[in-house]
Amino acid sequence: MTPQSKVVVCLRERWQAMHRGFLTLLNVLALLGAPQAQQGAPAPVARQQFSSNTGVPWSGAKVYSYVAGTTTPLATYTDAG
Repeated sequence: MTPQSKVVVCLRERWQAMHRGFLTLLNVLALLGAPQAQQGAPAPVARQQFSSNTGVPWSGAKVYSYVAGTTTPLATYTDAG
């Protein structure tokens, strides 16, 4: 075996050892799992109120929605069915 081939074999063995170590680390991290979010109360439902410049709440106001950057109307609801 020539000195160059010994170097190649040595480098290959070192790479394989590092590769095994990296895979072992990945497996350990996968077994630990992702941290879980804390359990608690759900966020309250947001209620928006729109009012005039004098502070009087608007009654019977309408909201229109459009596809971004266009004048194409956009439905903002879904059917329950």
